Amino acid sequence: MTEKRFFDTEVVELFEAIDQYIAGEIDKVAIKHASSKFGIYRQNDDSFMVRVRITGGNVSIPQLQVLSEVAKKFECNFFHLSTRQTIQIQGIPITQLKSVVSEITECGLFFRGGGGNTYRNTACSPESSFAADAVFDVQPYAAQVQDFVFALDTAYTLPRKFKIALSCSDRDTAMASMQDLGFIATLDETGAQGFKVYLGGGMGRASKISLKVIDFLPVAEMLKIVKATINFFHACGNREKRHLARMRHLRTTLGDEEFVALFNKYVAEVEVVSEISTPELVEVPFGLETESVPDSKDFELWLTRAVKPHGTHDDESSVDLFLPFGNLDPKEFIDFVDYLSITGLSNLILTAQQNFIIPRIKNSALPTLYSFLTGFRVDMTGRSFSGLMQACIGSQACTLGLVDTPRFAELSGLALDDYYSSRQEEQAELCKEIIESIRFSGCQNTCSAHIVAELGFQGVMRTGEDGTLRPKFAVFHGGKVSAEDTTLAIREGGFITTENASKEVIKLIQNRLKK
Repeated sequence: MTEKRFFDTEVVELFEAIDQYIAGEIDKVAIKHASSKFGIYRQNDDSFMVRVRITGGNVSIPQLQVLSEVAKKFECNFFHLSTRQTIQIQGIPITQLKSVVSEITECGLFFRGGGGNTYRNTACSPESSFAADAVFDVQPYAAQVQDFVFALDTAYTLPRKFKIALSCSDRDTAMASMQDLGFIATLDETGAQGFKVYLGGGMGRASKISLKVIDFLPVAEMLKIVKATINFFHACGNREKRHLARMRHLRTTLGDEEFVALFNKYVAEVEVVSEISTPELVEVPFGLETESVPDSKDFELWLTRAVKPHGTHDDESSVDLFLPFGNLDPKEFIDFVDYLSITGLSNLILTAQQNFIIPRIKNSALPTLYSFLTGFRVDMTGRSFSGLMQACIGSQACTLGLVDTPRFAELSGLALDDYYSSRQEEQAELCKEIIESIRFSGCQNTCSAHIVAELGFQGVMRTGEDGTLRPKFAVFHGGKVSAEDTTLAIREGGFITTENASKEVIKLIQNRLKK
């Protein structure tokens, strides 16, 4: 088994480094070098974060049960949904790290490529299996890309990280047009399935919109393009200067014409790979016994806020489960998974907004779900914007973070609550649109994708009048993502105090009303 081979050979080196770190034989720089390629990072309090790869954000209920068992057996602070559709277990003591990694790996969730200079988690449109405008479901193809790349050694010895995303329609909800390599579902004139292919984009320092390099790629040729692109980046990426190592920097160095020509050269050199299949993802709907329909305005508002008709099943819907800050503490996570385990549901989808989606639920079961959500300790109904503004994990946990972004995202959410206190119907209708429009990143690494947000905030440190460094925000306006019209947000001059972020959020809403 491919995954088992990598566990036996690579993870043993990680475990040796953990033992050496505990014994004081190596420092935090050395442990990061050993652990980062597995998505395992030391936090500010010297505990560790473990990033569990969830391909395309599609997590099965049995996989969640495995993580729930980890929460029962080991210490951790909380579970966090990342903006790239992974699950991060935060605050694991170094003494328990080996046991946590072993337990999760033995159950088929693998860490290879979770961080470092490697191929990262494959992103995918969260609504791919049920959206009315989905050209076709790209989630199964994301899974096949992951399985294929897992066995490519070159994908884990790259000059810098490498990201792939698949979108199911031109709305580009996986931001494929902002990736190292992106695929957007399309059809040719005969109705055959294929992809538009995008290359050489990315977010962070010197963000760049990808080039569309192929108008129509038959699905059977997808893995050939994946392998060629990884070979191209592995051979030509800048290994001398880390700040110039991403694929988009290679594109800048070469110029677009030479960049595309060199890419095509590597495509021509790839031998035929196994044809990708046309699989069907089997999903089972949530379907607990129906309770009486709540006779309340709150229930009706929740239906507007969180529930959408399923694109292919008339008697079913999809449901957004809004998760404040993308976090659940261990007890909350265990109780949530215990509930899911009795629903008959097969899977959940993780979103870039750090929420869950139930992809299929019988409409007759909606009252049952609502009853659970309103009784749960965490508000997952989206009644409040507090905690729903998309934000990176921030400086409280991340060693690179400059600003405690969740705190200021929460203040902005509270300001929105106040603004909409007498406009509840409007709030319900615009809830998802608003939380997808406003993003907070704690530094220039752009983990929340603020550079393509309608309103984005980037944490910086600036010297105040008293000579001390203070956290502030750079403000970005006007970003958007779509297959043919992705636009980078434009930064305004100067910086604002972190406390003033909420005023910018309200200003955005008011300006919308004037249009």
